[in-house]
Amino acid sequence: MDLPDEVATKLSAYTLFCRQLLTRLPALSDVLRTDTRLTCDECCQCFDQSLHEFFQKASPRDLEQAVERLGDLLRGYEGFFKDRNPQAAAIFHQVIEAARTAAPTWRYQDDLETFHQQGRQLARAFYAGSPWLVTQARMDREARLVFLYDWEMESRDSDFGYHPVPLAFRERYPDEETGQSLEDVILVPFAFNRNFGLYLAYLYFFMHEYVAHIFALDSGKNELFNDGWLLYAADYFMKRLYAPPSEKRIEASTHQFDVYSCYETGLDQLRDRMKQDHLRYPKFCVYRQRLTENIGQSRRYGDTEARRAERSEIIDRLTELSLSVLGIPFTDLYRLNTSTTRREPPERLRIGFPLTREQTDVFVNHWYSKLRSPLPRGYSLAQDLQPCLPPERFDLINWELAAFEPWSREAEFWPTRLIIRMEQEFEHAPDSLIHKIESADDLRTLFEMLPPV
Repeated sequence: MDLPDEVATKLSAYTLFCRQLLTRLPALSDVLRTDTRLTCDECCQCFDQSLHEFFQKASPRDLEQAVERLGDLLRGYEGFFKDRNPQAAAIFHQVIEAARTAAPTWRYQDDLETFHQQGRQLARAFYAGSPWLVTQARMDREARLVFLYDWEMESRDSDFGYHPVPLAFRERYPDEETGQSLEDVILVPFAFNRNFGLYLAYLYFFMHEYVAHIFALDSGKNELFNDGWLLYAADYFMKRLYAPPSEKRIEASTHQFDVYSCYETGLDQLRDRMKQDHLRYPKFCVYRQRLTENIGQSRRYGDTEARRAERSEIIDRLTELSLSVLGIPFTDLYRLNTSTTRREPPERLRIGFPLTREQTDVFVNHWYSKLRSPLPRGYSLAQDLQPCLPPERFDLINWELAAFEPWSREAEFWPTRLIIRMEQEFEHAPDSLIHKIESADDLRTLFEMLPPV
């Protein structure tokens, strides 16, 4: 199932240049950290524009010529970079020269296989503590990659849940060349609309395919869990695994932990990281006062639809502020800081490869908005619940649902029914849901404690 020569050449050039930029991304972020004339995002946009022109206009006969064509396009931005930040221009020059040096032995298959193996390793760490034998028995599974090209993917909506299509797991896949059926395949589609954001996300998506479809039991009838809830769980696990030590503990809250405590944690984190002489610090004080008053009224008098709407609006404004000042969403400030004691993932010391912040943030920044309905519902519920629970409890929910096998008279879509019941309870009585989760011995018990929908 070889790709056409032109497609293979462009895929090779795409992965080659993206790898060189990814390797130098921390250095690029450092030289642009305090620059007001040029941002890392603007540099990546220029890189993406070069890729777009290369995909649409270049017709290289081989990888060597492809490297020259794409390198020339990047050099077209050299003046733009130099005028604003000569150090950034030097890094892009390094990218071009490193690509030329690596081209003679470069294989896109090897590069993407690296992401594949790293994603599988992360997924094994995700389930390392699972007590469910059915999960442990599946953790030796290893998929093979099948690369595809389909020009129609460049313009049509995707039936995989995203557009453009990133990856898709198939337990069986027909090999057109041999007429045989391949087992445990991850399809890696390629089309001429790929950008650096997708390359950053490959590791995350490989991890998710294992977390949600290969190591987990997936009947195909629980999208809200497998392709909704677990998208968030994988994203959170990656952030938690690679978070700086300073982000992994906070001081104990002075009041009992409840559904609103995560927002207070976020406010504390944003306050501590912003300088008081920052131009937008007064705006932060306004948002902090409004959110604190909203939380106080909700605790004292109960939550209402109006208070939830106001709280959502304030959090949106805090997210915009946090992104502009710190470069991370407001939700990230409390997602990694919700407990005074955090258990390190069991395979922490066996994860031997570094990740950039851009890789750990890539799903929220580039892909969440591309989810098709109803997948955001499962993602959003996990996102809302996780900060309210100890990490161990959140892990147990992930592991139990991933190992779900229906009992007699239970439907295969039981996990979906549980998520919908939890969603309803969280909307109307979030503190009650947290209490029920913490008091239930297992998820079937929790299911019976929740009102039917």
